Amino acid sequence: MRNLSNRLAVAAVAAIAAATVATDTLAAPAQRTFVRSDGADANTCSIAQPCRSFAAALGKTAAEGEIIVLDSAGYGAVIINQSVAIIAPSGIYAGISVFSDDGIAINGDATVNVVLRGLTINGLGGNVGIHLQQGARLHVEGCEVSNMAGDGISIEADGAEVFVNDSIARDNGGNGIGLIAAATVVIDRLRSERNGNGVGASQGSLTVRDSAVSRNGFRGISMDTAVAGSTLVVEGTMIVGNGGDGVFAGRSGLTVGDADLVVARNTIIDNDRGVYIAGSVSGGVLAAVTDNVIKGSKGIGLLVTGMSVMTAAGNTVTRSGAAGLAAQTSGTLRTRSNNTAMDNTPDLDPGTTLTPLSAL
Repeated sequence: MRNLSNRLAVAAVAAIAAATVATDTLAAPAQRTFVRSDGADANTCSIAQPCRSFAAALGKTAAEGEIIVLDSAGYGAVIINQSVAIIAPSGIYAGISVFSDDGIAINGDATVNVVLRGLTINGLGGNVGIHLQQGARLHVEGCEVSNMAGDGISIEADGAEVFVNDSIARDNGGNGIGLIAAATVVIDRLRSERNGNGVGASQGSLTVRDSAVSRNGFRGISMDTAVAGSTLVVEGTMIVGNGGDGVFAGRSGLTVGDADLVVARNTIIDNDRGVYIAGSVSGGVLAAVTDNVIKGSKGIGLLVTGMSVMTAAGNTVTRSGAAGLAAQTSGTLRTRSNNTAMDNTPDLDPGTTLTPLSAL
């Protein structure tokens, strides 16, 4: 009897230990979790027991892990404070309806790396669609952000790197994409439509390539900065029918130094002004404007003012409602004499003296 009792006691201890290990395993964050339309947030978020919301899945996902969408549904707003990827495969609708605040807020430490792929974020009273408040890197791939009261995507994390590819920002009250930090932002193949500004920045380094920026209420692409060393590059982009300037770069403030602008190989049509740069007494904008087609501007096609210098080469400027090219209020317009200006009113502003550059 004593041996039987000992064996039963050992078996009971083993069973308790096994149950404890199983519980700990279930409770441990997983490298990959899943959400589905019929899931439950009390589940483990495994593929067999998926969760219902992104917020619940995030709490059960290990740092550097992935949250995978299994079918089409809305999965709710989420605050992200760790490195993670949220992925909706092609053909699956993964929605976030934003009734207040932000759709996705990223506010971790300075090492956080977030990937958002295939998500649709719709504002129904909410402020910002994707809000990078603090983090190291953000990748936005194949996402759509619309109808927000503020920016579609807002970047305010100093030192961050942000990459936006194959995405849409439309009908947002602020910027389609807004940069207000000393961050580096690279945008490829964006459609930015009917926002306040298509893409707007107040500092940092912003590059927009191979995109379409159209019918925004104010400027198409803008860098309006008081920070010396800020840069804006716009290349291979359609900038059409915006209420303000197609491309604007302005440098204000009291610190000494310039901001830099490169505008190359773009089609800039039917905006208020085509490309406009402006400076202040302490610093201006240095701009290289090359090989662009600028047509149908309501005002001036190429305009430089203030303590700024524009070097223009190989551009075609036509059918502007005001001058094709103009330098005003101490602005300098340098040219290699290979720009084409025709059918503007007039082609060259009467008060403008061009500064010729010799061929290399």
